[in-house]
Amino acid sequence: MNRVRGESMLLKAKIEGDMPCLSAELIKRTPRDSPVVTPDGGPPLEGQISSWTIRLRNVGTAPASAVTLKTNLPWIKVVEEEENLSNEEKEIKATSCCIGPSGTMMLLPVGKEPGTIEPGQIVDIPIQVRTSGNKKQCFYMLYRYELYDPGAQSKPRHRWLRKMYEVPVYPSLFLTAKTLTASWKGKDLLLSVELTNNRTDRPTDLFVTLDHLGLASRHYRLEALPGQFTTDPAFGDVLQIGWQERITLHYRVIQVESDYAASCLLSECAFSESVTSTTKPCVVSDTMGYLCLEQAYESFQVRGERCNMNAA
Repeated sequence: MNRVRGESMLLKAKIEGDMPCLSAELIKRTPRDSPVVTPDGGPPLEGQISSWTIRLRNVGTAPASAVTLKTNLPWIKVVEEEENLSNEEKEIKATSCCIGPSGTMMLLPVGKEPGTIEPGQIVDIPIQVRTSGNKKQCFYMLYRYELYDPGAQSKPRHRWLRKMYEVPVYPSLFLTAKTLTASWKGKDLLLSVELTNNRTDRPTDLFVTLDHLGLASRHYRLEALPGQFTTDPAFGDVLQIGWQERITLHYRVIQVESDYAASCLLSECAFSESVTSTTKPCVVSDTMGYLCLEQAYESFQVRGERCNMNAA
């Protein structure tokens, strides 16, 4: 009698040499002299920026290198060390150590060249996280790292590490902006901005304090129309919006001279009569990186959808 035996389902093992093995965790931090608003212990709001640290630990037996991170949302901005670069050099430099066009893949700076994490070593990478959306978000973080072996002849071996976090994001401010049909002094445009406080993260104390409104452009700058804010000392030099309150403000959009349009400019208008508007290069602002990441992410998503439609 002949018997047909299937493939053995016993545990199979393969003996490998030394390999790195990374573990990762997110740690909350509050750095000194940080522009990030100190958290009050509540859930994150839409558009809120908070400071964290990615802690990588090599629990393997070999050094790890080429540590990359892929996320599903453009939330992370790596806090890089200040370099003696000109504004032009900073503008063409990759934002948040990103590689590729998606704005969600980055090469993590784990140290000086050759950029390795030795066995037993711990590396802390400071980051800032800007939450978006107004519901529970699933945030994925996928790490990829390689065995550091400079003398290897073949392709370096690599490993993966996956982390997932469920983040409840609550609504905050809702902003709409539109240009008016009227003009101001020839080429200048009038811009109407409407702000609404939609906070629902707690039952009381839902005020939002406004600092300034910014405009990033190579060809235009922003200037607030006078007489829109109170000068009464009893109210102080701040502007607050209560829950479900709505305010409308008006600004001049002024065309910049051609000599100053070589780089992107950021106009910041405070919600105050005593503070004048300022214009500076975008590269000196910490918050502009998130706009770059979101724009890259949205453009990449649109291209992917078009490619899928053409392939169908």
